[in-house]
Amino acid sequence: MKNISVFLIVLLALPSVSFAGEKELKNALSKAQYMLRQANAEKISVEKDKREVQLAFDEYKKNAEKERKYAEKGSKKASEKLNAKIGAYKEHYEELKANFIALRKKHRDLNRENSDLAGEFALEKKKFGLCLANNHKLFDVNKEILGKYENKGFFSILKQNEPMMGLSKVQIENLVQEYQYDNEDLLVLDY
Repeated sequence: MKNISVFLIVLLALPSVSFAGEKELKNALSKAQYMLRQANAEKISVEKDKREVQLAFDEYKKNAEKERKYAEKGSKKASEKLNAKIGAYKEHYEELKANFIALRKKHRDLNRENSDLAGEFALEKKKFGLCLANNHKLFDVNKEILGKYENKGFFSILKQNEPMMGLSKVQIENLVQEYQYDNEDLLVLDY
């Protein structure tokens, strides 16, 4: 455009200047006309390119707007889906959290109960050991007593006092033997 305006100024100034020859004037005029046609062709080409670029830009803008709307719709749907999933995960988390707290409390209670039972078991085991030891001692004492009655003069005292043929001696021996059996039955053995 700049070239055309400069060229037109030069053309307007030409008639006032005297030319050496008409031939040169015709050459200059032909050259000016050629340049004007070239400038017009360039202008038309540039305008055509401008229209094409504008059309491409408008098409791009229209597609971009469609994509933006589609993306907004998709992002809303995706956002709603994600929010629903997050809500479900939060609910599940709260359930698991409550379950964990209940299980942890139950675990503590069971540990406390286990400790109490272990203490009670140790005490009962100690008591059982004491009972077992006492049982053995009683068994030994009973054996000793029965042995003394059997070996000592108990039978002989009874024999002396008995008028019949030692019938009470047999009964006393039977009684001693019965006590020995009872004593052995009551013995607690620690296996």
